[in-house]
Formats: sequence, structure tokens, C-alpha cells
Amino acid sequence: MPRLSVFVKNSIVRDQTLLYLLRKGIINLSALADSMKEDAEAFMGEPVNKGALFMNIKRAVQDLEKDDSKQPISVNSIDYEVVMTSSIFAINIKSEGEVTRDILNRFNRIVSGTDNFLNITESGDEISIVTSEKNRVLCEEMFKKAQVLSKISNLSCIVVTFRSSGFLETEGILYRAFKRLYYENINVYEIYSTHNKMAFVISHENAHRAYDVLNKFLD
Repeated sequence: MPRLSVFVKNSIVRDQTLLYLLRKGIINLSALADSMKEDAEAFMGEPVNKGALFMNIKRAVQDLEKDDSKQPISVNSIDYEVVMTSSIFAINIKSEGEVTRDILNRFNRIVSGTDNFLNITESGDEISIVTSEKNRVLCEEMFKKAQVLSKISNLSCIVVTFRSSGFLETEGILYRAFKRLYYENINVYEIYSTHNKMAFVISHENAHRAYDVLNKFLD
């Protein structure tokens, strides 16, 4: 038989906005029970008492608070800087083996330099190229025979560089960054990371908001 507690916990955990608001104590639990009652009854296959639903929501929130307290995130020792680069172009192409890789290597040699932004990521049969907008014409020409999966201009890249070892040892730090961007409705087109950096490729129109968010995402 379905358990009401399972329905409540799953409903809360899969809705990140609701989860955040509950943890902040912003949501009225009685009103939430009213809004969940119909779905709870559909899940249970029978009428659900609002009082029972309310108590299950309250217990679920308490359990989540206990989980949070078990693994506190220590951020006091983490030092980092945020740098934004504008006029970025991104293209994703289908890899066709050595032919594509040879072209990619030539493109890399041509545009690599201190005044060029370039990041190349290979995943399965896809290759992602994120580079300065000024390289767009060259990139499109060199890969004109490749199957283009997506192509986006007018992007910015925000790079967070960590200057302390705390980054590697702190659980949930990447989640914090994603969460703050999510709550600000900032879409991330692409992300890549190294042992001391994480970079977010976003639309230019959201760049300054994202820059401000990432400068204080550990506050």
C-alpha cells in the first residue's frame, strides 16, 4: 500500500524551489497541505485527511533540517575570484573521428593565444567549442562540412577561480553555485571545470546578474 510519507517527501525533494522556501520557513504548511491534498489522494487511491497530510509535511521538513545539520558546509577558508569574459561564441558539432580531430587540432593551434578565449570539450560523439566571437568566421569555415548540433552567439563566460585547497575539500560547493543561479532564473548553456576552476557560459543579457550572484554565492 502506498505510504503518505513517501509521497510527501518525494513531492518536496523533486521541487527545488519548494524545498528552498520550506528550509527558509517561508511556506505556510497548512496552505501547502491544502494544495497537495488532491495529488496525495490520487497517489494513495483514497481520501486523505488534511491533518495527517500536514503532520507528514512537518516531519519531512524536520528530517530535511536534520540532514542539513549532519553535513555543514564550511566555507570560511575558501578564497576565490570571479572573472567575466564577453563576446563568446559556442558551437557543438558531431565528431567524425580522426578527420574532425585533425581539424580541431589545427583550429586550436591557430586561435590559441593570450588574447583568445578557447575551451574545447569532447564527450562521446560530440565536440563543444567555446571561443571568442572574433573566431566565429574561422570556426564556421573550418567546420563547414561537420554536422552542427547547435550554434549560439552573444554569450559570456564567467570563470570562478579558487585560490585555496578548501574548494576540493568542501562538499556541495558546486551545488551552491548552481542553486544561486537557478533561483535567479539564469540559464547555463554550458559548464566546465578543472581542479581549481569552474566556468559558466551564459547569455550576455544575464552576464552581469550572474557575475554578481557568483561573487557572493558562498555568503
